[in-house]
Amino acid sequence: MFDASVFFSMVPFGVSLPVAGYDDSGLLLYQVDPSNSYFSWKASAMGKNVSNANTFLGKRSIDNSK
Repeated sequence: MFDASVFFSMVPFGVSLPVAGYDDSGLLLYQVDPSNSYFSWKASAMGKNVSNANTFLGKRSIDNSK
């Protein structure tokens, strides 16, 4: 199963992973997906009620663009 996912870019299952850090420019928050995509956020939510949480964050005028 692992060979198929590596050679044919088929991901059988996976989870998103939040990665937080800090450097000279300030706090950093990234979301890494099973497809090897990553996104930079100022605030983000993951899980069962992600749409409700992101709506809540959006109403709080958090600018996610960098």
